[in-house]
Amino acid sequence: MVPSTHLLIVDDEVAFADALADFMRYEGFSVSTAYALVEARAAIRARTPQLIVLDVRLPDGSGLDLLAELRAPRPAVIVLTGFGEVPLAVDAMQRGATDFLTKPVELPVLSTAVRRALERVAARTSGPASLDAVERAHIAEVLQAHGGNRTHSARALGISRATLIKKIRDYGLGAIDDAS
Repeated sequence: MVPSTHLLIVDDEVAFADALADFMRYEGFSVSTAYALVEARAAIRARTPQLIVLDVRLPDGSGLDLLAELRAPRPAVIVLTGFGEVPLAVDAMQRGATDFLTKPVELPVLSTAVRRALERVAARTSGPASLDAVERAHIAEVLQAHGGNRTHSARALGISRATLIKKIRDYGLGAIDDAS
């Protein structure tokens, strides 16, 4: 994972939260911990995490309340609790949790869930490609499929050879050889 990927672990079991933080640091993440809702809110204000591992039952309230408070850019949230009742899982997912896991959790399972959640966030925030980028990629593919032959490529693209040559220049797709 990219070193700038920051996780927040929110759990009132201090030893568990600290052990989980150590494991996630070993996995290459930047990690902070909070042991109550008030600490979690302060940690989020200080540095917005890309992902939160969130316990439900905290000394000062429900982790699901924090889940409902999150605003854009919304981090991914994995709810990790010792109370794995179906209604609780449904509630967490309806409030925007990315995943719902129960304790005890195997560390490789949690690591996989974290990576999957971060991939979803990245896909959600990357945005669509520009029209120029799509056109450039398509022209490059057609040129490659036709062995660089501009006449055949132009015909396949449904444009004139002159238009194709202009687009090749505009997109920096290679030197123009009028012989082809």
